[in-house]
Amino acid sequence: MFAKIEYAMDMKLLDQIQPKILKFIGLFLIIFLALFIRISWIAHIEPLNASLGYDGVRYDQIAMHLVNGEGFGYEAHQPDSWRPPGYPFLLYGIYSIFGHSIFAVRVMQCFFGTAICLLIFILTENILKKMKHHTAIALMAAFLYANNYFSVAINQMLYTELFNSFLVILGIWLCYKAQQAQKNSFFYLFTTLASLTLWYSALTRPANLIFWGWVAVWFIVHNRYQFKRIWQAGLIVIVTFCITILPWTIRNYQVHGKFLLISSNGGFIFFMAHHPNSEGGFIPEGDGRYTQEQLDELASLNEVERQKKHFEYGFDFMKKHPQRELELMFLKQKRLWTKVENELVLFDFLPHWPLPLLTFHFFLAFALIGTYVLLKENKTFFLPFAYIINHALIISIFYFYDGARMRTGMLPFMAIVAAI
Repeated sequence: MFAKIEYAMDMKLLDQIQPKILKFIGLFLIIFLALFIRISWIAHIEPLNASLGYDGVRYDQIAMHLVNGEGFGYEAHQPDSWRPPGYPFLLYGIYSIFGHSIFAVRVMQCFFGTAICLLIFILTENILKKMKHHTAIALMAAFLYANNYFSVAINQMLYTELFNSFLVILGIWLCYKAQQAQKNSFFYLFTTLASLTLWYSALTRPANLIFWGWVAVWFIVHNRYQFKRIWQAGLIVIVTFCITILPWTIRNYQVHGKFLLISSNGGFIFFMAHHPNSEGGFIPEGDGRYTQEQLDELASLNEVERQKKHFEYGFDFMKKHPQRELELMFLKQKRLWTKVENELVLFDFLPHWPLPLLTFHFFLAFALIGTYVLLKENKTFFLPFAYIINHALIISIFYFYDGARMRTGMLPFMAIVAAI
């Protein structure tokens, strides 16, 4: 009798352990695949001649000026605030350790991309734990991102988007951990880490400042009967802002003698997105970018004043051409969701890799169904959905569509929705 009971208990324990072992093996294989594909790609390209991207060359210049003690700016000993500092500081840290090695940066970015796969799994298991097959969904989501064409190819470029994706998904996961914390000590810890991460993501891409509004709404709704927790979190957010953003704002004031929160290129980007010659994309240099009157006005202005003037140009266009403004908003959304970046819409191949890598439109085809399931069955997925919506609205209103890199921030969360 006792032997039968002991056997039954052993089988029950085995049934509990076996899924955990399978989950660990599956996750290990996905993480290994993600890192292998990315390292294989950057090792295949010619390190010295492969393109860093237009922005990548500028970030590299700024980082080397920091390494050489020549200040933060395009030109040595001529400090400016055109670029946000988050990504150049990362490059500065890597160059300080490994020297001026583009390959070292690319390897580090491979680890960021692989870490995103792990965070996708952890986040998905956490917020979908009440949904059937949530572990399988989490593994599938991590696999989809690991095997995504652009999340692999972007490791070549010195762009902010991949690092920004890592910071955002890490910050969102930490937000959920803070909300779920029962002990005050864990609540303070995770809230502080989430705030520091999301504020640094704003130093990397200032548009992330707008995402704080979604986070605030989510947190207040979930804690509407716990006023103490709301004001404690608010205080932590303010303190971490003072630690993360405020020193850079003070630096900008010392350089320019005027208030500038993070960077001075926001006005220029806004004007490019609301321009008489815009078709939803970037306005190239040449006669079509500025009128002669605008060139004369900008010539006498400093960096901060030029930003304000660019905002004026953009708002003036919106007021005078409301119908065209609506058309541009629609056109940018159309480009964001439908523009084909490659000949094979649902999959593509790296030059040296025979495995088909999935593209954005593969995600999108399945995410449409996944969105319906989520809205129907799960109400805890708010923050990942909010980031997708926030990103799309930024493209519509503040930014312009400039190729596949504009989709990078959405890819981790699109992978989760598609996996469902």
